[in-house]
Amino acid sequence: MNRREARRSENPAKISNKTEGNVASREISLALRTAARARLEGRLAEAKRICEDVLAKAPDNITALHLYGVLAFQAGQSDAAIAIMKRALSHGRDLPVLYHDLGKMLAASGRTAEAIRAYRGALQFDSNQPAVRHALALQHVAMGEIANAIEEFCKAIELAPDDAALRQNFAGSIQHATPLSMPENFEIILLRCFAHDDIEHQNLAASAIAVLKRRANFPVLRNAAASPDDTQAGPATYRPFIEAFAEDPLVNALLRKALAVDLDLEAILIWLRRLVLSGLPGEFFQNETARHFVASLGLQCHHNAFVYAVTAADAAAVEALQSALAERIAAGAAPASWENELLALALYRPIHKLPFADRLAEMPSSIWSESAAIVLARTLFEPRQEAALRAEIASLGKVDDLTSRAVQAQYEEDPFPPWLTIAGSERISLGTHLREILPGFDQSAAFDRPVDVLIAGCGTGKHPLEISRLREAKEIVAVDLSRTSLAYAVRMARKLGIDRVRFIQGDILEIEALDRSFDVIESVGVLHHMASPLAGWRALLDWLRPEGVMRIGLYSERARRSIVNARRRAHELGLSATPDGIRALRARVVDGEEPALDGVESFSDFYNLSACRDLLFHACEHRFTPLGIARALAELGLEFLGFELSPALACTYRERFPDDPRMLDLACWERLETALPNSFMGMFVFWCRRVEIQMMAGSN
Repeated sequence: MNRREARRSENPAKISNKTEGNVASREISLALRTAARARLEGRLAEAKRICEDVLAKAPDNITALHLYGVLAFQAGQSDAAIAIMKRALSHGRDLPVLYHDLGKMLAASGRTAEAIRAYRGALQFDSNQPAVRHALALQHVAMGEIANAIEEFCKAIELAPDDAALRQNFAGSIQHATPLSMPENFEIILLRCFAHDDIEHQNLAASAIAVLKRRANFPVLRNAAASPDDTQAGPATYRPFIEAFAEDPLVNALLRKALAVDLDLEAILIWLRRLVLSGLPGEFFQNETARHFVASLGLQCHHNAFVYAVTAADAAAVEALQSALAERIAAGAAPASWENELLALALYRPIHKLPFADRLAEMPSSIWSESAAIVLARTLFEPRQEAALRAEIASLGKVDDLTSRAVQAQYEEDPFPPWLTIAGSERISLGTHLREILPGFDQSAAFDRPVDVLIAGCGTGKHPLEISRLREAKEIVAVDLSRTSLAYAVRMARKLGIDRVRFIQGDILEIEALDRSFDVIESVGVLHHMASPLAGWRALLDWLRPEGVMRIGLYSERARRSIVNARRRAHELGLSATPDGIRALRARVVDGEEPALDGVESFSDFYNLSACRDLLFHACEHRFTPLGIARALAELGLEFLGFELSPALACTYRERFPDDPRMLDLACWERLETALPNSFMGMFVFWCRRVEIQMMAGSN
């Protein structure tokens, strides 16, 4: 059972005593209260002894059986715990809490189908249990039953709308979902989640787009976008559909808080952007509702780093608009008279890079409409703050490695990754986290206390700031090559009120300049961009404390087949890693006429210019297989502790390889990935530690 479930679990003795009534003697009741208190205070051996004494006198006492089963589970004796819980239920006292706890135990043992039945047993007695529905939803996710999971999540969120962990698990579970059937309240739940900034809104994007595609106006607008010449001739025909789209709360929430990761939606947005630029359809874009939508679209374009295609006619119109706007500003025209033009320009160009950006920054904030103020905050003032922060960032020194310099140049031009919000929850220890995600992991007791963490290659700071929110850490040091990326990270840290992360600019190969060691070193999505991934890995390993652990992320050779083909095709076409080169390659993907480019649109990075460069035009990229990881670990003297897995992938592995319950056999993973090559579409993310630590533990 994880920490949230343990906290929500009620005291077994207290609950069962209500049902025992006068059956249990006062002596037994007092003994079980003492046992329950001992368990809560961590005196597990004492609690177990009391339960055994009670069961010797009253072997069918449900309270004692329940508590005894929970203690067995806490001791890692899952099979015994499950048997004890089933014995308690066999006595005909069908308590919801027994089914709930049995479900937790079965789920933790990978017996997903049985766990689902147990949770449904609990709901038979009381359907208004958000914790049970939450747990049931997660088991449906593990079974790959996303429609069932969504139904349970929606019911749970209706019952517990303020549960942040529930929202986060809902968002994480639907991040790739485009459900064919949806509960009636699904859209309402999506909008509620978009309204909270303690989750990653990007995880909601795919489902939000699936909802929008079911709107009656979507195919009409998609057809209009496919025939722009017809719509220029008669835009009034489409006006009701455009208005409905522009007023749609889900459209605006998506555009403001996530990347729109869908080619059909992208086509509509490009078409509407062009209508705004051309002044069509008439006065519609002069009212506040329209300005609100144009602001949403402008925020989307800024967030995707202006990745959308631009025709020669577009470019000429944008240039003319910028020149006319510059003249009006220079002439002292009232901002209210040209605010709409500024919003239109924000659809195509970054405001902070305009030649009159300084003039805009000097104007009082009170002059702008709400829509313009929001756009300027994101596209003018935040980038200016980041520019000012660059000089404050400490450095490890000069970057000498040629490949590191090339990668540094890329991320100075295109900071990565793009993000707006991060998950927030209660902090837990590293030990608790590792016990949750790595079956059977035996960790140092030091991991149950705050630890020192190094994030090697932190990019724009999303991960170290998440770690600061989620883990008990003494200090988090985050290093990256790109000062531009780090400036974004520092600004976001201040915005979020996080002061436990120290950001430093530098190369992993020069990490010795820190002159300090760490309990945890994480390098996810970084080593495979170095000239020698093992050289970078070894440089980090030198500063890992003896009992420390590493978290590593590496690209999969098999999962990135489409990316390799696209990179090769871009080279053949002579396309370079410039905005125009990236847009040109994307245009070929959108046209769908090149088989070599099939599949790249399924990656969310395809929908942001900086991320697309990282995806298809990176200065250096290596890829791995499970057996390749095994060889690297052996060369470095490291022990594999396990992958971070989706519930569905973990379930698949256990079904295929039941003799490896800890899922540590990389040869088995090689076989699974050969059969299911898209298993690690993001990358392999895994934990490891020095081999001698395991040898020392085995000798004790």
